[in-house]
Amino acid sequence: MASASRTSLQHRVWRWHFFAGLMVIPFAVILAVTGAIYLFEPQFDAAVEARINARAAPLAGETLPADDLVAAALAAHPDASLAKLVLPSEPADPTTEIDLRTKAGLRTLWIDRTTGAVLHDTATPDRFMNFIKRIHGTLLGGDRGSLVVEIMASWMIILILTGIYLWWPRDRPWWRVFAPAFGQGPGKRETWRKIHGMGGAWIGGLVLAILF
Repeated sequence: MASASRTSLQHRVWRWHFFAGLMVIPFAVILAVTGAIYLFEPQFDAAVEARINARAAPLAGETLPADDLVAAALAAHPDASLAKLVLPSEPADPTTEIDLRTKAGLRTLWIDRTTGAVLHDTATPDRFMNFIKRIHGTLLGGDRGSLVVEIMASWMIILILTGIYLWWPRDRPWWRVFAPAFGQGPGKRETWRKIHGMGGAWIGGLVLAILF
């Protein structure tokens, strides 16, 4: 009787695990890819700035004061106000990055520190890494998208916990969750089941650590 009850519970848990996977996996792939890309934000921004700096006049002597650089940026958008001025990370950096608050939203400009010329002007949300960040945080859906991400994160917890329950060894040492014995059991299906279980245990533990 106890065995039948446990089997019935396992079937119910398996259904929860299956449907949670159907919901979560597409979003998990999107979040994993965008998160991996976002890790390289410093390198990507450095490459973009290098291309802009290549068009700047060579630094020679005095550079324009910050007030003049801001004035040059505001001249390109007379209706704007200053949102942020990013100081050059290196003294030899030939440009200054300035963010303006316009009626249409934030804009980012790169100003030549020698001539005051606007070398690049773009809508701040449209910058590639900001676009990736919006996908990762809101799925481009604003507050509703952020809510969807939070809901999927909750279902991911259900997916992981039900998976651990199904994979937990009941007649073997607990550490077999993370290191199953391959080569035991018939056919490729058993091998893939063990790979799925072991991978889920390792990745699930890491995901739970990140979520909490």
